[in-house]
Amino acid sequence: MQVSARLAASLATLLCSTALAAQEHVHAAPPATPPAAIRLGTVHFPTSGSPAAQRAFLTGIALVHSFAYEAAAGAFREAERADGNFALPYWFEALTHSPVLWGIDDAPGARQVLARLAPNAGERLAKAATPRERAYGAAVEAFFADADFPTRLRGFADSMVALARRDTTDLEASVFASLAQQMYLGRETVPQPEYDTRLADAIRFATRVFSANPQHPGAAHYLIHVSDVHPGPLSPSFALQPGLALQPTIAQTVLPAAYAYARIAPDAEHAQHMPSHVFLKLGFWDEQVASNERAWHASVAEVARERAPKSRLDFHDFLWLQYGYLQQGRWRAARALIDSARSLVAGVDTGSALVVDAHYVVPMLQVQYAMETDHWRDAPTGRPYTAPVGPTSALQREQGFMRTVDVGRATGVLMRREPPPAWIDSVASQGARADASAAIELQAIRAESRADTATALDLWRRAAVVEDSLPPLGPPRWLRAHERAGALLLGSRRAAEAEHEYAQALRLTPNRSLALLGLARARIALGDSVGATFAYRRLAANWHAADADLPAVAEVRRRAAIARETVLASDSAPLVKKRVAFKNGPLWLEGYMFKPAGHGPFPVVVWNHGSENRPGAGAQFDNVARVFVPHGFVVFAPTRRGHDESDGPYLNTERARVIGAGGQRAGDSLVARRLPGEQLDDQLAGIAWLERVPFVDATRIVVAGCSFGGAQALLAAENGRARGIRAAVTMSPFAMNWDHNAQGRDRFVRGVSRVDVPVFLIQPPKDVSLGPSRDLGAEFRRLGKDYRGKIYPDTIPAEMQSHCFGGGQGDSVWAADVLSFVDSVLVRR
Repeated sequence: MQVSARLAASLATLLCSTALAAQEHVHAAPPATPPAAIRLGTVHFPTSGSPAAQRAFLTGIALVHSFAYEAAAGAFREAERADGNFALPYWFEALTHSPVLWGIDDAPGARQVLARLAPNAGERLAKAATPRERAYGAAVEAFFADADFPTRLRGFADSMVALARRDTTDLEASVFASLAQQMYLGRETVPQPEYDTRLADAIRFATRVFSANPQHPGAAHYLIHVSDVHPGPLSPSFALQPGLALQPTIAQTVLPAAYAYARIAPDAEHAQHMPSHVFLKLGFWDEQVASNERAWHASVAEVARERAPKSRLDFHDFLWLQYGYLQQGRWRAARALIDSARSLVAGVDTGSALVVDAHYVVPMLQVQYAMETDHWRDAPTGRPYTAPVGPTSALQREQGFMRTVDVGRATGVLMRREPPPAWIDSVASQGARADASAAIELQAIRAESRADTATALDLWRRAAVVEDSLPPLGPPRWLRAHERAGALLLGSRRAAEAEHEYAQALRLTPNRSLALLGLARARIALGDSVGATFAYRRLAANWHAADADLPAVAEVRRRAAIARETVLASDSAPLVKKRVAFKNGPLWLEGYMFKPAGHGPFPVVVWNHGSENRPGAGAQFDNVARVFVPHGFVVFAPTRRGHDESDGPYLNTERARVIGAGGQRAGDSLVARRLPGEQLDDQLAGIAWLERVPFVDATRIVVAGCSFGGAQALLAAENGRARGIRAAVTMSPFAMNWDHNAQGRDRFVRGVSRVDVPVFLIQPPKDVSLGPSRDLGAEFRRLGKDYRGKIYPDTIPAEMQSHCFGGGQGDSVWAADVLSFVDSVLVRR
């Protein structure tokens, strides 16, 4: 729900930020603390406006940054009235007419605003009081020029980027440059090199502001929106400013901003909702629900305060809230939202542009509920929509709603086994890639209704290919193809294929409850009782407040219990990625064991993963085993708490929460404490478990790993001989944090004095920082320790020159050197 224009007028007299940057003819608003009831964050935007105009203008900017466009326009008009010579508010009022990230572009309305300033761009730019204000004006003029939409978007983005690069101290230039780049990338298809460059700009500009002003609403907000523009994985070579630590996906990278935004602007409804865009992508259902409950309450309070019609409630929050309830197993609460929405919109005019969400909310909720519960009697019925109700400026958004509901209607007809009406064929017609997926799905459901499993499975797999190319930006619009394929395969007793489908579903939509349930059942069918238990434990955590009569809840809670640590037999058969369970205090942790043929006892390489959330889901451990197992080593890869399916909190989530509340230094301090604390404890619990494995020689252990895993190898090597450790291989240890986390860096340098086993430290030539080789190497040599170090030359393949040698393929670079080192220090029997 947007803050109303009336509220904005009062805000204009209350909200202000000190504007101190030097500029000709600048009037800085007097310092003031906004009242506790009006909290929208802090912006610094020096202008030539009078003090009264500046106050209103800053209010407008703060509102724009939380997408309260209607209220922002009112604040900018207040600034225009307060200072007749102040041109800047007209340009920013024009921007409020085109919220492109919402699929809305009202260029005619924006041009009417500009015409109030002057009849043409030249005369308008002549009214700018300073070169800087003229540059902002020129960027907006490019956006609303008489040109096609792509040209306008590119012109605005390029103009704002040029302004941000020209003056890196102008935080508003940077934050609007980030927004402009995302507007362009979110609406246009561009070549990959240009896409990567613009995406990097969008993140760096917003990160620059987030670091310099942690209370800036736009910086946190636009970082969150980056995860919508680009929801997939990041390249290891993707460099950021120090304010955010690079993570495997954009959602994980911008998580600190998600935790910060609601706190920065607690009185902005949008600031309460937007963090859930990140929480949903990561499967944080409790946070996602809490975010949208806060947002909904803010919307209700605002409508009551302004005596606005109920159609102005932000029903977008309702849809996201229901999806969260469904993932939590709270079906009653999810069903109640349908009744509440129907009551709220009953008898209300929902046919205007600003309340399109209200017009479609009831059938959208019905579709979502039916998809997640399989209760298709609750799906919307009736004929498809024939025409939109809103204006052209909101057409794309509304067409998405119409398409979702119509596909839901058609799916309900087929799922209820009703005779398909003629209109189903029109719903199934193919259009864009996303629509093509829906069309294939309807064919798959028809095949299922005919008991044609082979055809249905083929169609679901075809739909999954499209699904994989379009990661969902919010609650899924249609049935999840991988999950449907998995169910068919499981029913056909093809459990290994089913497990693969469910695992792929979870990669795209982490922690989804239906996918976890399918994964657990597939593992039971495969005889992987340990893996099934860990999947059930994750699902039980999702359902901690589930309805007591929820289908499968008794099964999940019963199977989530682990009786004992894994016991491995002493036989000669090789082990290929055997999943095991071991304990550290109250936590059950997961690990993977690889073993050569024979009884042993074998020396063991304990491989420590880095900070990635799901190290066991990829090929990392398999690749490492391929290096060592043929040479007579057991490889044991423990997964520390919060990683893969182990119990406990994920370190990077904790770090993000701390950064969101206290900044980067607080996050660095947390990491510096946790790595040698609980994270090391988890590794040592795994090493202690090895003593009970009959084919392992627990007196001949090599600890190894990369990144945070390399740091863990160093930590275990401190007083390592008492634990049976004979050598350590550390790759890129702490390299992504070395240059900005002084507390952690100093801890590792001090720890060198306690290392009592030979160490081999290696790094690729283009690691994030080569400081570990420099500083740790110097300390090892100063103390006369048994140390070998190597930075590889830039003649190795380019894709293997980045952090951790670029991943699995980089094993071919270091394998011979590491094996030679291990053989030289490990006395074999």
